[in-house]
Amino acid sequence: AAIREAQLAYRISPANPMATFTYGQVLHKAGKEPKFATALLRKANKLAPHDVEIKKLYAASMQKKKSGKKTKARP
Repeated sequence: AAIREAQLAYRISPANPMATFTYGQVLHKAGKEPKFATALLRKANKLAPHDVEIKKLYAASMQKKKSGKKTKARP
């Protein structure tokens, strides 16, 4: 449900950094579509370069990508 809601928000407002961040974050935490999730977080980071939360999650996703680790879904 969360992925669907975030996807809808992103489709409605793809230039909104929080909608972009939320969609990327939900995908990232669910371990779904890691390349797309990282692209969304990168886009959100560019849209809101001073947002600390966006920067932290984008950096974490890039670190996992470099290390080859997969993100596990949380219960």
